[in-house]
Amino acid sequence: MVWWLLSACRSVSGPAVDADGDGWADAEDCAPTDPAVYPGAPERCDGLDGDCDGEADGAWDADADGVWVGGVGCPLPVDCDDGDPGVNPFAEERCDGVDQDCDGVVDEGEDRDRDGYFVCDDCDDADPAVHPGAVETCDGVDEDCSGLADEPFDLDGDGGSPCLDDCDDADPYASGGLPEQCDGRDNDCDGLVDEGMDADGDGVLPCRGDCDDGDPSVFPGAPEVCDGVDTDCDPSTDERVDADGDGLAACDGDCDDTSAAAYPGLVEQCGDGLDNDCSGAADDDLACWGCVDHGSSVTCAAYVAWGTARDACVSLGLVLADPGGGTDNDVWSNAAWAIVGAPAWIGASDEASEGVWVWTDGSPVAWTAWAAYQPDNAGAAEHCAATNYGPVAAWNDWPCATALPFVCVP
Repeated sequence: MVWWLLSACRSVSGPAVDADGDGWADAEDCAPTDPAVYPGAPERCDGLDGDCDGEADGAWDADADGVWVGGVGCPLPVDCDDGDPGVNPFAEERCDGVDQDCDGVVDEGEDRDRDGYFVCDDCDDADPAVHPGAVETCDGVDEDCSGLADEPFDLDGDGGSPCLDDCDDADPYASGGLPEQCDGRDNDCDGLVDEGMDADGDGVLPCRGDCDDGDPSVFPGAPEVCDGVDTDCDPSTDERVDADGDGLAACDGDCDDTSAAAYPGLVEQCGDGLDNDCSGAADDDLACWGCVDHGSSVTCAAYVAWGTARDACVSLGLVLADPGGGTDNDVWSNAAWAIVGAPAWIGASDEASEGVWVWTDGSPVAWTAWAAYQPDNAGAAEHCAATNYGPVAAWNDWPCATALPFVCVP
């Protein structure tokens, strides 16, 4: 050993002074007055260079953090990592996967909410109901610290929770935030179904068969018209359906495809109320009303009420007689008397207002040919006028429901 060789040399060269009696001459002893300090002495945790190697306590505090790893006389606690000055029993624990405070537990930190989980693991250390392993509830909070809120409550996997905005958690195509589609669902969970999908406002959506959502007259069930458009979405255009089996379809001119007794070219049948010949009016044949055409007037021998006579004249393309002056009145009245020998309806009435006589077009009766003491409204029920009060061309008022012949004029 070095110290033995030095001792041998001293014995040869002469006596040396060893004041502390530790076997080392004062010249080689770094602490000549301390018998515990000399070259090769055991190092102690005392802040002194016990072995005279020039470093105090170096073997027990390599990271110079003031805490020793253990040794003769070293105080407790000891440094669990003498290579890191940030790790020792007096260091503050941090959330970094390292046991800074040498207590054998990593990242324990604090547990402020006392839920058994330290702040490093607890995503909300202020709420004892929130920590890893907590039961997730439907409240928009991430109780189990998974990074997702209410994740067990999205049964249909559409990303929405019934706790928040999923109005149908059994339907992956219905959840708040999804775009509305034409499928009969409330896709966006706003309480409305297929809103904004009926562009033409006809009440039928494209997904329900509307073949033209830009035209409100086109939809399934719309009446087909002869216009070159598939209005009923069937998808035939102007289909030639002969519903009544008379050989003609509506688009071919059949004015009533529900009746085989009405189509162009058919002879008008009197009294059936149908426009048999598709002329635009029912019973518009003179023969239907027993009419005789005088040229300037038409006398019809059928006995009908005043309203029926008015409508019959219209069906013939005429109007119930509207005498414009005495001469015409005499001509029409006398012609009618010659045919029927009885009073005949003309177009004047005061049904709307007693005593205010008007023609069928609503114009006032300015010229009159009332018989003496007429109109008398006998029985307070005579509101329609007829000509030929006897064999003369005079007028009389009659109950409008009375059946009389009538006179039509152009």
